[in-house]
Amino acid sequence: MKHLLVGCGLLILQIYFTFIGVSVFHKYFNPVLLFAVSMAIPAYLIWLCLGHSSQTTKQNVTTWWQRGLWLMGGLLVAFVAYEEFRKACVKFSEPEKWSDVLPQLRTQYERFSRGEFPYDVVELIGYSPMPVYMPLHWLPIGLAAPLHLDIRLIGFGFFVLSVAIYGWYLAAKSGTTLVRLVVLILPTFPLWAFLRWGELDLMVSYEVVIGAYYLLLATGLFARQLWLVAIGIILCVLSRYTLIFWLPLFAIILLYEKGWKKSFWVWGALAASILLVYIIPFYLKDPSIFSRGMTYYTGATVAEWQGYGDPPVSYSMEGGIHFAAYMKSIFSGDMAHRVHLARLVQGTVLLSLLVGGWLFYRRWRDRIDFYTFSLIGLYLFVSAYYFFGPLTYRYYYFPLLVLSSVLCGKIIMHSIQYVDRKDKG
Repeated sequence: MKHLLVGCGLLILQIYFTFIGVSVFHKYFNPVLLFAVSMAIPAYLIWLCLGHSSQTTKQNVTTWWQRGLWLMGGLLVAFVAYEEFRKACVKFSEPEKWSDVLPQLRTQYERFSRGEFPYDVVELIGYSPMPVYMPLHWLPIGLAAPLHLDIRLIGFGFFVLSVAIYGWYLAAKSGTTLVRLVVLILPTFPLWAFLRWGELDLMVSYEVVIGAYYLLLATGLFARQLWLVAIGIILCVLSRYTLIFWLPLFAIILLYEKGWKKSFWVWGALAASILLVYIIPFYLKDPSIFSRGMTYYTGATVAEWQGYGDPPVSYSMEGGIHFAAYMKSIFSGDMAHRVHLARLVQGTVLLSLLVGGWLFYRRWRDRIDFYTFSLIGLYLFVSAYYFFGPLTYRYYYFPLLVLSSVLCGKIIMHSIQYVDRKDKG
């Protein structure tokens, strides 16, 4: 019971500091508290793992219909949010008034559907952004027209399916039905939190799709299913670049633990997917799309640091959920130079995670299993990327909070599994 309360409590605290804490602790102190809580989640899980020498997971013997019930349970607990999500879509029926994310994604898909090249500037009122979004971020939009749905509801459907798959694998885990049901519900906490306190963030972005991809990857690591991990990696890499910073550590450990053959199949599938979905159809037609996109993104970041209005305000820093405001205040020089220094800090932290992660794994690999360590590493790399990045919007935290929910589920399930092992001698 103690670990169940800790797991749920840490996730709730993280959600609190993501949405509400800044109104109490200000934009400079709230990031410190949010970071401390966010790091407490993997730290507590690591402490649990190192506290027990055996990492063998007890599995329940389940039939297909039992797994099916848990899959349906996942569909149900996620679909409960449908009406609130739909009402938010209606409330923000014109997302282009607040953000250029969905207009860019929609334009990319519409160009693609007409046989046009999707990676070119998008003409909006007052400016022309260069889209940097990867294909699996905008391709799901194509499902909306034949189903006569708001494109954001397609993203919601992806997330519901990911929760259902999570439930399918949760069926085989040890623990009482009540405990496993709590673990199943946890990934929906971020969705409800955004609908309650950050519905604009979720409605003007397509982040719910990214959250679904990351939940699928986390499910593969949670269930120790390498083929599902490979699918999750493909989906995440082809929808956003963030994951690539975790991949080197995962590749080293995968080779160390599973050997050349399984490593070949994982990375071969990823390479083939990148070639077929991004390189051949888009990149080879215009190799400048990546550099042009990054140039535009850098310019947008510098503009955000310079601020808007009089006096100028950097709105992405007002939420108090990352350290950009600290770096903007501490660093000197023009804003372009400060952004450059912030990226150096971000890169240094990510590189330190790579080196430190490998050293830690070599030291403790007998006491923490490959999949659990990889899940913790994934969470830490994504956290570091956003906490120390020069431009982080709050909706970016939806996938991070989803990963947190799976780690908190691991905390709860780990304690139950240890009791099972101890009781059986």
